[in-house]
Amino acid sequence: MERQFTFFKQAILLLCVVMTVVSCQEPSEDITAPDKEIAFNKGSALGQLLQKISLKDGSDDNVIDNASCLTLTLPVKGSFRGKVFTVSTQADLAVLQDIYYLNPYQSDRFLLDFPLRVIKSDHTEVAVSSQEELDVLAAQCVAKGLDDDIECIDIEYPISIATYNLQNQIADSRTVTNDASLFRLLSEFGDDDLLSIQFPIQAITSTGAQAIEGNTALQNVFDTEQDACDEADRIFYNTGLPLAIGKLELLLTDAPFPTDLIEEANVTIFKIEVKTGVANDTIPFVTIFNEPTTFNLLDLSNGITARLSETALPVGSYSFFRVYVTDGSVLLKDGQLFDLTIPSGDKNGIKVKPPFDIEIKEGESASYLLDFDVSSSFVVRGNPNTPAGINGFNFKPVIRAADQFATGTLSGTISDTGGLLLSGAQITLFAADTLHTTALSGEDGEFTILGLAPGNYQVQAELTDYETSTLENLLIEKGKETTVNIDLTNN
Repeated sequence: MERQFTFFKQAILLLCVVMTVVSCQEPSEDITAPDKEIAFNKGSALGQLLQKISLKDGSDDNVIDNASCLTLTLPVKGSFRGKVFTVSTQADLAVLQDIYYLNPYQSDRFLLDFPLRVIKSDHTEVAVSSQEELDVLAAQCVAKGLDDDIECIDIEYPISIATYNLQNQIADSRTVTNDASLFRLLSEFGDDDLLSIQFPIQAITSTGAQAIEGNTALQNVFDTEQDACDEADRIFYNTGLPLAIGKLELLLTDAPFPTDLIEEANVTIFKIEVKTGVANDTIPFVTIFNEPTTFNLLDLSNGITARLSETALPVGSYSFFRVYVTDGSVLLKDGQLFDLTIPSGDKNGIKVKPPFDIEIKEGESASYLLDFDVSSSFVVRGNPNTPAGINGFNFKPVIRAADQFATGTLSGTISDTGGLLLSGAQITLFAADTLHTTALSGEDGEFTILGLAPGNYQVQAELTDYETSTLENLLIEKGKETTVNIDLTNN
């Protein structure tokens, strides 16, 4: 009752101030503004502050609408980076933000399904039928200054405000229950009409709740907090990104091993990152693959590859890849299945460093091959000659990276001296007496080995019941495919 009486006195005082200046003025005299501790107008510094506080903040959903002055009415549907999403909650928005931040250099935006409804900064809701309409609304509210909302100061509602309309000479008192009703109240009055807040009120700031006792105290809170009021509303899809961009393509293949007993050799890769160079170390790693996928590596031999990704990256040098492998499995041809895990594989990743830095050039595409060495990655425990003798596998992924445009390819066929094409022959490459990689001939006797660094190699072809054949100083050239046909002689 005392609070209501105090506010009644405040409204009467406001009215008396106004009536006094109105009744005493001569026709040529200007109306004198009341004491600022009693009343203010919306054109004052305090009035403008309240207007900015009352605007609706639309920055939470910027990852889908890219406009801090607009709020989409949920749920909305759309697609992002090849996946369809229904956004119903703040948690859904957080998921999309996480996906975006994996690689902020990809310029693709969230493709919304229309029609939908949008709440503007002035709390009005409108229907929108296309992306073009949405972009126009965003441009309009920025142009009108409706993107200047203050997010770091909030008022604890309800509050009461005494008003006086100078044009109609009507005094009133209003209860304000939220930002929308405060915005509407301020919109009803001219810049010179008088307003007075019933104090005390509570203001919520970055340091917590504060009791405010008057206009000056409220203005002081803003003056103190304004340095923390740079919300830096995120613009996600900046088409004017001042960076030169190239592309990185990533392929997966394997260096096979004898498969007489093996039906499948599976690995699950859930993420691949690339390490940035000194020039752009503010983002130490960029995610270039984020689609947890299981691959049967035995399907990726003899020149067969799986395309993992093609990613936009800033121009520059990148140091290495980090491949996150969660688990693997081996299926024997007799039906035995061995599930394998790699300790901390999903946390630490496997560092894969090419012989030279990964160079991304403006407007060009680099292509790298991740060669999964199956024979070194799945090491048999027990006797590998029979299924019954196999006790399991030690799983330690071994991967090499090769620049597709800086390496060469070796291909050919394996046959006997009578021209019969031979499958299952092992082709081994040595570089400077060091084992480099292996391959197996397919059912048609053909084989292909990708990603070979330029230079001279020794090539050995061997198959049970045949003599080993060796080729010396076989030259592999950059960007070229070298073909050999090897004949094996029966023992």
